Amino acid sequence: MNNILIIHSGLQGITNACLEVARCLEQKNWTVYTATMKDQRKTIESNAFSYIELQKIQINYHKDVGLSNFIKQAVISKNKFYESIYNNLQFDKFEKILKSYNINALLIDMELHEYIMYSSKLKIPFILVNQWFSIWESPRNLPLQSCVSPSSTLENKLVWKLSSLQCFLKTAGHHIKTLGANRRNFIKYLANRVQFDMSTLQSYRFPLPFSYNGIQTISLTHPQLEFSENTTETLSYAYPMVFEKRIELETDQFTKDFTAIIKEKEKNKLTLIVATYTTMKGANQKGLPSVLNALAELNQSISIVSIGSHYSNKLRKEYLDKGVYIYSSIPQLKVLKHADLSINHGGIHTINECIHYEVPMVILSGAKHDQNGCAIRVLEFGCGLTSCNKNYSKQDILTKVNQVLIDPSFKSKITELNKSLQNAKEKEVLEKLIQKLLSLQE
Repeated sequence: MNNILIIHSGLQGITNACLEVARCLEQKNWTVYTATMKDQRKTIESNAFSYIELQKIQINYHKDVGLSNFIKQAVISKNKFYESIYNNLQFDKFEKILKSYNINALLIDMELHEYIMYSSKLKIPFILVNQWFSIWESPRNLPLQSCVSPSSTLENKLVWKLSSLQCFLKTAGHHIKTLGANRRNFIKYLANRVQFDMSTLQSYRFPLPFSYNGIQTISLTHPQLEFSENTTETLSYAYPMVFEKRIELETDQFTKDFTAIIKEKEKNKLTLIVATYTTMKGANQKGLPSVLNALAELNQSISIVSIGSHYSNKLRKEYLDKGVYIYSSIPQLKVLKHADLSINHGGIHTINECIHYEVPMVILSGAKHDQNGCAIRVLEFGCGLTSCNKNYSKQDILTKVNQVLIDPSFKSKITELNKSLQNAKEKEVLEKLIQKLLSLQE
């Protein structure tokens, strides 16, 4: 029997996606365990999957040791400082866990460099898990931070150069701020210590501090949304992973409202719009009033809006009689099952869920990490309209929403993606990929 350990960051989006990965693999009678850097034991075990606790990765080294001690260690004894970080990762304990659970294969989030490098030392079969569209440079691909479509070869190269320069400047600034004692340099120290092949590392690319060349990787995205599917030989597509049966929390107020909303939708033949407003730190937060005011003016529609920390009872009451129901959070899958349109910030996991439920989109990019790149890929394929403008207006939103609702081509395009997704599930693309790449036996 194959015993597989999935190791990922524990951020909510990839946690939900990996729950579906685990479900698919368990259906093949493989035993699956999950470990996360952000504690997700409750979420994983409540959904009836097995959780293993591993030592967490440090990101900001100075927080635990205090600024003065950090400066002393960073300047005077950097290698000793890195060795203490290495010891804190407790790789010996990691090895014992792998043996005690008879783990014979790993799926590792491609941002978890420490576990990737140490696992390569152990010679245990592993695959990298990529939750984004392709991050590799090729003639027809573009960086995920950009909000432009591929153009001429020269223009595409210039976009890559600009992206690399921005990443270089960000890295250089962080190097100065941390006096050189940072995770990027520790990863280089670790690579040397475990004799990891440094030629596979790519600098100044999304995601920082490194990405990889030459290591087998599966992407949990839809290949038809890519500008180019042939960006690197080691990238394979497992298609979007949406765990339909995951436990979603909802308030009593939402449960009561939702029952009434669905009845009203069906009785009066209304369109249901779900808007999820990004709460990601540093993302574009300026457009909320425009979104709410646009939704309030729509005819023959009813809207459910999730706005996180922006929520207040006063705001809810202000828009309630305009057919706009505002919440701090919502059970997104439950709503998407009934939705006719999604307004979102361009998060890849929300896009995947829209494909799963055949919901066309209007993306108001949060302009954070890969959101611009996601937005432009949706626009290019034709399953939604997008805006990367940080100051989008009420009228701009109204125009886009009405166009997507009226023009049947958007629904047709999202249905096309859904059909190929369902076909991939029926053909067990994920399971066969993992079996092939890890040389596992059923």
